[in-house]
Amino acid sequence: MTKVVVVGAGLAGLAAARDLAAAGCEVVVLEARDRPGGRVEQAEIGDGRTVQLGGELVGDFHTAYLGLVAELGLTTRPSYVAEPGEPTVDLVDGRWIGGVLPWLTDAEREIAARIGALLAELSATVDPDDPWSHPEAERLDRLSLNEWLRQAGATPGLIRAREVEALGHSGGSGERTSLLAVLRMDAVAGSLGGYDFDVWENQTVAEGSATVALRMAEQLGDRLRTGAPVRRIAVGHGVEVFLDDGSRVTGDAVVCAVPVGPLRDIALDGISPGRLASLRRQRHARAGKVVVAYRSSFWRFLGHNGLC
Repeated sequence: MTKVVVVGAGLAGLAAARDLAAAGCEVVVLEARDRPGGRVEQAEIGDGRTVQLGGELVGDFHTAYLGLVAELGLTTRPSYVAEPGEPTVDLVDGRWIGGVLPWLTDAEREIAARIGALLAELSATVDPDDPWSHPEAERLDRLSLNEWLRQAGATPGLIRAREVEALGHSGGSGERTSLLAVLRMDAVAGSLGGYDFDVWENQTVAEGSATVALRMAEQLGDRLRTGAPVRRIAVGHGVEVFLDDGSRVTGDAVVCAVPVGPLRDIALDGISPGRLASLRRQRHARAGKVVVAYRSSFWRFLGHNGLC
């Protein structure tokens, strides 16, 4: 029987381990934290409500995730986008209701619509399952999103609007984002030409997003080891995984499901210099998140929809 060591018990690691176990592999999952789920987490507050702390929003086209939710006996419900009211734009230079960026002129909005149509047309030529098959994949990957926008006629005001959108998504600047990556993302969603909240974020797991991870963890049982930070992975004739407590786990193969930032803290032996160099080039910023739960949705009474 093939033994696979899975490093990381976020959604990716848990799903990989679940599938491998179902295929007949012997699996052990190693998770540094004292809980499964990774960046998907939830908490129950004093009044019995479950508060989502990350990873709670999905769209209709996220078919693999929705299929997993159904397999686990969970359900979805409409997300905040079903709420009436207007979004709020809150920046250092003012607050505006309605999601309209006040510095954009009517002419710039027309330019934005034209560029959106161009992006949709271009993304339709990208295979989301194999973006590198595109005949101009290397050129599109070298070109940043913002540089392409400028070439397409975007004004500084439109570039600022794109940067504000990226901040709202906790995403990186368009100056460092590959155009090919954006095109693939748009192609997956159906070539919309831009991020549409009604498409990308219209559902959430009714029982709580972290319940997806918890259900998979339950199925894995004692195959999952929490509180087990990995310090070194050696790949050769088989795999050796060395833990922080000095113990060692061996196997025939390893699945590394750790985000690129924490992965850089794990020593990797037997990996090609090219792959290690690629790992070091990837960006992964630290982020903090504050979640505040109110007794009632005050924004509903103000005519807002909770999107800020």
